[in-house]
Amino acid sequence: MKGVMFNILEEFVVENWGIQAYEDILTKCPIHARGPFVGPGTYPDADLLAIAGAAAKHLGVELADAMRALGEFAFPLLAQKVPDLVFPCRDSLEFLARLDDVVHVEVKKLMPHAVTPSFQFSATGPDQADLVYRSQRRLCPLVEGLLAGVGKLFGDGLSASHTHCVHRGDEDCVFALQIDAEECAA
Repeated sequence: MKGVMFNILEEFVVENWGIQAYEDILTKCPIHARGPFVGPGTYPDADLLAIAGAAAKHLGVELADAMRALGEFAFPLLAQKVPDLVFPCRDSLEFLARLDDVVHVEVKKLMPHAVTPSFQFSATGPDQADLVYRSQRRLCPLVEGLLAGVGKLFGDGLSASHTHCVHRGDEDCVFALQIDAEECAA
């Protein structure tokens, strides 16, 4: 996992619960990395999950809920890092349609060792689509949060229903996406 996600997780905890909470959380984590997490660096996925798990326990929430909240918090920060890839898009669906073919290609140019998930986008109607998520990390709650962040950033009322999930025995995670035309007009 790239260090940028560790940095965002730290920012998320510190902004919401303070530096002392983050320091307390770190003392309870069996992390493998030594020293600070640096944005372009690559660190074990297990370290991010250990910190997120300790944070969830410390805050008294389920890990999946913590990962959703982290994803929603993270998306605007990630978008700021690659604005030329995000902000030319008119809406959430246009952005998500470009995720694998444009955004992840460019991310890999900036961070060659990044292991990005795979997203297969297929429009199912004028304001609807299915998004298939594939990743060895199986972080679908984080993806749910990221999708919420996408909808908030574009302000188009994007909703995502997690219709299929690897954690429920399905082959892939599938999100049914819908833009709320009334919210777009508001």
